[in-house]
Amino acid sequence: MISEGQQSRGGLPLLFSMLWIAGLPTFVIFVNRFLAAVPVLKADRVLYLLAAAPLVVAALRRPRALQSVGRVEKAMAVYLAVILVSWATTLPHKNAVEIKQDADFLLTCFLMPFTAFLIARNTPWTPSRITVCLWVLVGGVATYLVLFGAVQYTYDWNFLVAEALKKVHPDRAKGPFENAVPYGVVLSMLVPLTLFLYLQARGRLARFALVAIAVGLVQGIVASKTRAVWIGLPVALVLPSLRHPRIRPLAALLTADLALQVLLAPAIGLDFWGLQRRLIEPEPLYARVAASATASNMAEHRPLFGFGFGMFTFQDDKADYYASWGNVSPTFAVYPNSPHNDFLNVLVCMGLIGFLPYLALLWTSWQVLSRPRAREQPGGTVGGELAGFIQAVFAILLIAGQFHAVTRLSYVQVLFFFLLGIVAREPGAAVETADRRHSTKPRLASEWPAGSPAAGISSVSAGGAR
Repeated sequence: MISEGQQSRGGLPLLFSMLWIAGLPTFVIFVNRFLAAVPVLKADRVLYLLAAAPLVVAALRRPRALQSVGRVEKAMAVYLAVILVSWATTLPHKNAVEIKQDADFLLTCFLMPFTAFLIARNTPWTPSRITVCLWVLVGGVATYLVLFGAVQYTYDWNFLVAEALKKVHPDRAKGPFENAVPYGVVLSMLVPLTLFLYLQARGRLARFALVAIAVGLVQGIVASKTRAVWIGLPVALVLPSLRHPRIRPLAALLTADLALQVLLAPAIGLDFWGLQRRLIEPEPLYARVAASATASNMAEHRPLFGFGFGMFTFQDDKADYYASWGNVSPTFAVYPNSPHNDFLNVLVCMGLIGFLPYLALLWTSWQVLSRPRAREQPGGTVGGELAGFIQAVFAILLIAGQFHAVTRLSYVQVLFFFLLGIVAREPGAAVETADRRHSTKPRLASEWPAGSPAAGISSVSAGGAR
């Protein structure tokens, strides 16, 4: 059972973690831009170290205080080990600049997301803490990104965009990101979290604010012109809507809003941002066809070990393997620096040796979100209900990963694995422990799920809490 002392001592690590998670898509981007000329020192890395330090200290001082190693951690460890071995085989052929690029890629797109999961999983969550965390993400990060994008698509597409990035997606909302894809994907991930808070909200003002944020998120998604998200979001919203009737009207409203703006409005001449052209734009589709055919050709020639892990493996080695399908010219594969498909990207870099651990990580993550004890009846644990909404987030990423290189989007992965860690804590009912201390209604022993605090629970020490 989580004691009061452990909760109070976990406050500062929790603050550091939320500064990191909420800071990455907001102020960190601009601080890093300001520190561009300073080697090594980057705001995201400083906050990362602050967030990870308590977990490291706890592991050194009192390992038993941490959660036992689960299937997700094991899959992460195997996958990361394969990545490092594959990368090591390429080092003799790379110069210092390429090695640094790969190291940054490893840190931001693998180590940071996996650490986010470990931090969240070893945090003593309570319903109130989960709610505060989600309000920071929805009321803070989502609102910031919505307003940022609104200025771009109503005033200037390049509002606060770095000079070097102004030619990247020049007529699409990018928010503070490098291009429109991470902006659209992050906004779509925040929609299920907004729906979860709407489900939990009891005050009329809170519900109204959440509806406004949800509509703003959809508007930003439309303006990002990220077609994979236009497909993925409506499909993913079906998952929590099937379980929670209360959110169905809002989910239907958001889906209708998206469809009306993307499909109907341009068809009747109300096309303010060139959505019709984006909807039928063939060149990106041709590029994906050619890049996928080229990547498949590369994977066929080196099916077991691939070409070696690296940020630009596909770009560096594809010249001898250009291919295409149908009438699409192989020249369309010249531009993309990745296959724009997560599965093919892993196969090209590491072959089946890396692809199988990658699938294992996806499968174990899905199991955590769909296991029976995490999906209790309505009115059960906050963490249990949240799992279904994070499953919708996961579905969005899986769909987007078929058209974009999601594994190369750092914050997208950090946010997902952090959310996954919240509901992966064992047992699922642990999050109720602290808040139920203040309840005047006793809980019968028969109401506790198997493996609940009544049967004993390993807690997190001061150093292990965030």
